[in-house]
Amino acid sequence: MKINVSFGRIIFLVLLATLLLMTVTACKDSETGGNNSGSGNGGGTAQKDDTKTNLTPNPESDFEYEVDGDRVIITGYIGESDVVVIPDKIESKAVTEIGQGAFYNHAKLYDKNDLTIVVIPDSVITIRQAAFSSCSLKSVTIGKGVTTIEMSAFKSSKLQTVTIPGNVTEIGMSVFAECGLLKSVVIENGVTSIGNKAFDRCFALVDVTLPDSVVEIHQLAFDNSRVLSEESKAKIKKINPDALFGAR
Repeated sequence: MKINVSFGRIIFLVLLATLLLMTVTACKDSETGGNNSGSGNGGGTAQKDDTKTNLTPNPESDFEYEVDGDRVIITGYIGESDVVVIPDKIESKAVTEIGQGAFYNHAKLYDKNDLTIVVIPDSVITIRQAAFSSCSLKSVTIGKGVTTIEMSAFKSSKLQTVTIPGNVTEIGMSVFAECGLLKSVVIENGVTSIGNKAFDRCFALVDVTLPDSVVEIHQLAFDNSRVLSEESKAKIKKINPDALFGAR
């Protein structure tokens, strides 16, 4: 009789353990399903991860460059991708400058696909003359470290929107001139001067955000554009009489 009772208890314990194991497994499956569901509903998060992956810096071999002491100057782009994420370091040295004409008329000169997106890292301080002029660039992210953008740097490109960081105290001559598709410009606080013909012949430009730091707008800066409300103009201490010549 005792043997039967002992055997019955063993069977009971086995069944109980099996039941508990099934319950725990079901709970884990439920949690996993919930997490998967959350990922599906939060598609933005997944998209952000994809975007980060897509914005991995291009390899050093995609660029022509010069090493100047402990810094690097980008002098050309020979990669295949139309999306260019400039690395902040090459050969373990900081990339501090985009050289004169580095990406100028890229498609024709290199017989490659033209550029559409460029990301400039915070390590870059200077963008030289005509660096991105006459290419089909549609989007650019200018790093927060940039302080100087020289003449015609983005002239005749296909930019549609652009944000100019506040460390750029002066927007140089013709920097965005003849960007016929440029519609919106955000100028961050810190920029004090907008140079001659900076946005000349930007026929589509209808929205410019000006900070209080801008105190001077030079001749023909917004020629043939349709920007600057009376409220914006009232904030500027010195506007050249011809700054808005032809503006609508």
